[in-house]
Amino acid sequence: MLNNIEIINFRGIKHLTINNLKNINIFLGKPNTGKTTVIEAIACGITKNPRYLILLSYIRDVIRDDDIFESLFYDYNINVPIVLNTQIDNNNYGVEISPYKQDKEIIISDDKTEEIYNTEINSLLYNISNNEKNTNSIISYTKEDKKINIKISNIRINFNNYNVDFISNYNINYDLSGNLKSILSNNKKKEQFKTLYTKFDNRIKDIRFIENKVAVELVNLTHTINIKSMGKGFQTYLKIIASMVAGNKYIIIDEIENGMHFESIRILLENILSLSREYNLQFFITTHNKELLDILNNILNENNHNDMLSVYNTYIDDKNNIDIVNYTQEKFSHFIENDNEMRD
Repeated sequence: MLNNIEIINFRGIKHLTINNLKNINIFLGKPNTGKTTVIEAIACGITKNPRYLILLSYIRDVIRDDDIFESLFYDYNINVPIVLNTQIDNNNYGVEISPYKQDKEIIISDDKTEEIYNTEINSLLYNISNNEKNTNSIISYTKEDKKINIKISNIRINFNNYNVDFISNYNINYDLSGNLKSILSNNKKKEQFKTLYTKFDNRIKDIRFIENKVAVELVNLTHTINIKSMGKGFQTYLKIIASMVAGNKYIIIDEIENGMHFESIRILLENILSLSREYNLQFFITTHNKELLDILNNILNENNHNDMLSVYNTYIDDKNNIDIVNYTQEKFSHFIENDNEMRD
C-alpha cells in the first residue's frame, strides 16, 4: 500500500507531500484545482515506469502537442527535476525526471560567443531509485507530420510490478479489454464479475467479446448489443468492477460519479469498500459530488468500516501552487453529518 508521497515540480505542483493515505482516498475541490494532477503524480509514483508517463499523455490527449514534455514541469521550469518520493509497503522509492539533453547552437560574432539552447525538450531522463539501487531510462519523442514516435530505451526496472489502473473521462476511451480478457479466462473471476454487474442491472445475462468488441447479452433480446450502446453510468461501473476483479491492486478513478445515478453510486461504493477490505486494494478517487459523499458516509457507518478513508481537499494557494487539506475519516463523518462544506 502507498503510505505517503512527496511530489516536486510536477505540472501544477511545486512541492506537495501527501500523508495518511488509506485504502480509500478521496480528492475533493473546486474545478481546476489540480485533483487530476495529484492522482496522475500518484500513478507515476506507484508504477515507477516511464511507459506510464506516456500513457497519461495519451489520456490527457496531449500526445501530439509540441510542449508535451515541457508541460510536465511546474511553470515549465525544466531546470528543476520532477521528483516523486514514495513509501510503498514500508519500502522507499524515488523517481526523478529531467531533460536528457538540450540541443544548443553556438553563435560567434565579432565581440563574443553565445550558446543558445533550444527550449523544446526532445528527450527525458527517467531515474528510479530504491535504497542503493538506481535504474535509468531515456524517453525520446519525435513528430513527423502526423506520425508520433516515442522510444523508451535502457529499461531495467527490477522493482515490484504493481498492478495500477487509471480510469479517466478524458477524450480517449479507457481500454476495458485487457481486464475483461483476464476475467473471462478465469471461471472464478468470471462468476464474481457476473455477480457484481447483475447487481447494477439484473437484465444482463452475459458480457463477452464478439469480434474484439465488448458485447452485452440482455434478457428477452435475441441479439447482443455493443457496450457503447449502454448508459455512461453502466460503462463507468463496469470499468471499475472489472479493474477490481481482474486483480489490480491500485485503482485510480478520475470523476467517479460521471454519468451515474445515486442508486448506482451506492452499489458501486459498497463494492469498492467490501472488495478493498477483502483484497487490500487501494483507491485514489476524484469527485465534487456532495451526494456521493453523503452515500459514502452512510455506508461507512452502516457497515462499521473503520479507518479505511482519507479525504483531501485540493486548492490553489496564493502562490498559484496546488495544495491540500487532509481530513481523517472521523472528521469527514463529522463534517458530513453537520452539513459542513469540505469542497471549498
